[in-house]
Amino acid sequence: MGLAHTLGHIALLKQWRTPPDQKTHVLVTTMNTFMLGDYPIDRSMTSIYLGFSLFVAATPMMMAALVLVASKAMQDDRPNLRRLTRIYLSGLLVLSAISINYFVWPPTIFLLTAFGFAAWAMAGLRKA
Repeated sequence: MGLAHTLGHIALLKQWRTPPDQKTHVLVTTMNTFMLGDYPIDRSMTSIYLGFSLFVAATPMMMAALVLVASKAMQDDRPNLRRLTRIYLSGLLVLSAISINYFVWPPTIFLLTAFGFAAWAMAGLRKA
């Protein structure tokens, strides 16, 4: 999810610099000029939007890296591996519920796919 989000983010940054139509130009101008007081400096809506977007891109990549490292380290420790999988499955369920509630479909698709793979892994661990 993070990689796909980042690639889409990079591809669409060109539209921020040179908006393709008048509506997008008005939106970009408004977001660049509308400032929010954010101690210690004021931030534009564009700054907040881009920062949040990059955070959303980096978070799943970091989660995936942590899960891969932890699962490799616990390869021979089935009870702890099951516990890790349950925690990961719970986290994916919470993130999926939030994504479905706010109907942001690309992350929802990725989260539900990851949830399916995690559930499949959990089923495999139950047999072991």
